[in-house]
Amino acid sequence: MEIVVSNFFRESPSKSQPGGSSDFFGPPPKEMEQRAEEVKSQSGEDSLEYASALVKVGDAHMVQGNLANPQAQKCYEQAMKIVSGKGETTAETAYVFDKLAIVKQSSGDTASAVVDLLKAIEIWKQFDANSRFVTDEYVGRRVEDLTRMQRVEALRNRRPPDL
Repeated sequence: MEIVVSNFFRESPSKSQPGGSSDFFGPPPKEMEQRAEEVKSQSGEDSLEYASALVKVGDAHMVQGNLANPQAQKCYEQAMKIVSGKGETTAETAYVFDKLAIVKQSSGDTASAVVDLLKAIEIWKQFDANSRFVTDEYVGRRVEDLTRMQRVEALRNRRPPDL
């Protein structure tokens, strides 16, 4: 099986310059949203390039200090619709599932985070490290995170003993 590498994970050159509109935490979400709209008009609303731009908008919302940011989750969900339309078990799909798990865990929705992270890990296990764009070490850390989240959920779902 030949793996075709998309441009999804390639960084686009930053348009921001020192002293420009970027702040300490990177480009603000509004700037990234403008870039995403440019990508959308150039590549189309169902392109992996636009999905990648949406992920970057979500990331911009996350690093602005709003880890449980519904706007970030909305961007990741929109990106998921695009990448899953290209295939349910692609490296891009796993990547966005991981992003969704992060934002959901940050917002306290551990149960949904477990589901998304489990999907990402299952997809990653189908590929070697070069084909999935994340290292074995990263996958190992995410497996540990999954185990911790599953324990938290198990504790939350325990019934107190009958008296």
